[in-house]
Amino acid sequence: MIKKILVVLVLVITIFFTSCTAREESAKETTIVFGDVSWDSVQVHNRIMAFIIENGLDGYKADFMPGDTLPIINGLIQGDIDVDMESWHSNFPEVYKKGIDSGDLIDLGKNMPDAPQGWWVPRYLVEGENAAAPNLKSVKDLIQYAELFKDPEDPSKGIVYAGVAGWSQLAISEKIFNENKLDDTFNFGIAGQTGRYF
Repeated sequence: MIKKILVVLVLVITIFFTSCTAREESAKETTIVFGDVSWDSVQVHNRIMAFIIENGLDGYKADFMPGDTLPIINGLIQGDIDVDMESWHSNFPEVYKKGIDSGDLIDLGKNMPDAPQGWWVPRYLVEGENAAAPNLKSVKDLIQYAELFKDPEDPSKGIVYAGVAGWSQLAISEKIFNENKLDDTFNFGIAGQTGRYF
């Protein structure tokens, strides 16, 4: 009878210490915080990496901090955020350079090397025998093709869909628009977060 009590006692003690050890290990779990900006591609990348971390690495979990580009970069520099999966360095080159030069940011390379920023037109407009704008090679050439990009709200002008309100690329597009004096022949379209232009 005493042997049975001792065996049960040893089992209870073992279970207790195993439970305590498991609690201590889970308390030591490391959280990797991702900067979660508002566009879809970075959120997809974040969720894929979070899945890999949480299902492939013991003792790690992922969390997400929403924000715009500059607050996310500053969060990285200050150590509040661990990973920014997708940044457009050309929008804030001085901020990135400062962070990298100080050692507070480490650039691990491109996750989308073929994703330049720019103004785009459909390929069929500029290539092929029936191309409607065969001489459209740069922004400077847009003026002669305004009728191909008619603004549905103002058919007397074309429209440049310049980007999303609040995104830094919008200021870059506005500068390009103004430098090329497009305002006589084009309107400057700005999208809301829903993608609808106004």
